[in-house]
Amino acid sequence: MSQAVLVLALLGPPTEEQRAALSAYEHTRQVRLERGPDFTQARRKPAYPGYDGKLALELEAELEAARTRAASLDEATAALLLTRFEQKLLAHPELPQSAWLMAERYRLGAEIAAREGTAAEARDHVRRALVLEGARAAELGVPPNGEPSPPEVGVRIEGLDARDELEIDGRSIDARALGVATGQHHVRVIRSGRLVYAGWVTIGEGASALSLELPAIVACSADDVAGYRIEPERPVAAAGTRCPRWVLAAPSGRGLRFADCFGDRCGPFVSFSGEAERASLPPQPERERPSRLLVNVAIVGAAVLAGTAVVLWQSGAFDEPEPGETRWIYGGTTPAQ
Repeated sequence: MSQAVLVLALLGPPTEEQRAALSAYEHTRQVRLERGPDFTQARRKPAYPGYDGKLALELEAELEAARTRAASLDEATAALLLTRFEQKLLAHPELPQSAWLMAERYRLGAEIAAREGTAAEARDHVRRALVLEGARAAELGVPPNGEPSPPEVGVRIEGLDARDELEIDGRSIDARALGVATGQHHVRVIRSGRLVYAGWVTIGEGASALSLELPAIVACSADDVAGYRIEPERPVAAAGTRCPRWVLAAPSGRGLRFADCFGDRCGPFVSFSGEAERASLPPQPERERPSRLLVNVAIVGAAVLAGTAVVLWQSGAFDEPEPGETRWIYGGTTPAQ
């Protein structure tokens, strides 16, 4: 028997009419809903903390304190504050502005080193800053300082899923192979709107690949079916969706419309009302048309228009299940805009 995942794209719990449409779908397709994979487990313990505005303000204040000390010619204290600042920033790569903050740290370190007469250290700090942010535009009326561009190497970024969003040094990168300056970089990877990787990596001379250790996307998980778009006639699945069979249900009048999807191919929508005898079978994009299916269902709540994650629905949004039958509702997937 086939298995499928039902993705319910609603802004909130289903209405009475939509529940009736789900029952009509079950009756017409000769399916029953059973507990599907628990999409919420991975989200309960995120690998990285969310954005901490208080931490960001603390770091900026510490950097400003070091700048004030340096301007007061207290280079020793300024250097100590910068060292502590760098250690703290390295421990929090989840901040999207980490590369900029670190570049500021090195720029200030270069000023202090130049003032103390350690030219080699000053050049090293400048080089590190250039790797993270590139050359800065010259101020009005100030001649260019002639900062040399650090050497680049061509590297492949390995470990990414096609749907992952890659950030290097605070900039979104579309390519999976690119020229990168040798040195230390800040890298983040966003998947389905959440951070799945953040860290500082060093690319040496002669490097050809940067391998990122990312959690695999499990077929039919929330991450796998995320990123779909709802068009007037049919949904468009995200390229690379692996789930062998899943069904998208979206509002249609007072009922629901359903589309059968196989991997990243989806058929057209067909509406279901609460009257099973009036419901028609949706065309399927593949040749498989099983007469009876066992549907393994995880219902993922998602905002169709707003594009924001909805509140996790608890059991009870549907009618009470029969004894021995468990129905579960999950939230979290956001369709692409």
